[in-house]
Amino acid sequence: MFATQIALPNTIEDMVRAYHEGIHEMEYAFELIQQASESMQAVITPHDTYKDWNPIQTVGTYIKPSEVMDKATESWKRDMWRIIIDRSGVRKVMSIKASEQLDKALDNGSRSYSYHDRPKELPDITVENVYSLIQGYQQDAPDIIQEALKEVSEMLRPSSNWHAYKTNDPFKVNKKVILTWKVELNHWGKYPYEVMYRSADKLRALDRVFHLLDGKGVPEGYNSPLIDAINTSPDGKGKTEYFRFQCFKNNNLHIWFERDDLVDELNRRTTEAQFDTPD
Repeated sequence: MFATQIALPNTIEDMVRAYHEGIHEMEYAFELIQQASESMQAVITPHDTYKDWNPIQTVGTYIKPSEVMDKATESWKRDMWRIIIDRSGVRKVMSIKASEQLDKALDNGSRSYSYHDRPKELPDITVENVYSLIQGYQQDAPDIIQEALKEVSEMLRPSSNWHAYKTNDPFKVNKKVILTWKVELNHWGKYPYEVMYRSADKLRALDRVFHLLDGKGVPEGYNSPLIDAINTSPDGKGKTEYFRFQCFKNNNLHIWFERDDLVDELNRRTTEAQFDTPD
């Protein structure tokens, strides 16, 4: 039985409260802007040249203060959901597909934030909704685990991904893989390489599957041991409990597996399991 408990942060209530206080203060600020605009407009006659005293338009943004408020509120909402989700560690138990759906929701608010329930937009930020999201992923863990096993196997096998390192058997995960577009040069940070943002879900899934195959629970670390090791490697090379890796300037990531028994177990499980055809 895989352990799937997610460690909940103890500041959810504070984050939600600060978010709503910030929204309230921003709404009040825009009300004052609107009142100032209306006060100026009240003394203008149809014969005057300048008739629109919108201070936001004055600096070059041709939209009303109320419209700016709507856009700012939606942006804050997505950003706060992104922070809460990252802090909760819920991504550590998500499949690649579920993580991609979540990213689409955070990017534009038009997709589901939950694995099964699919509303048209992101829900309001409340303590109840935050815990409902986290608990939903915990309940969906068995389905997510099965999906993650399939996704990781397909990502690593040469028969389904030409980026994988080809050996004698193209239908199994081999002892080494080469994954493209997974890392990039970190020009502003202390360390030379970092995992690409849009590739983090794939490496996180890889790390999680090997932890689960080893009978362990959710991986430790902010993202996962593999991602954390790559992002803090002084020379782009390193080793974790399950992987040895090397980063390259062409964005390739070379991975060697440290546990042959877990590779064999992954091959066995994905060969025997009767997976449904993806949508």
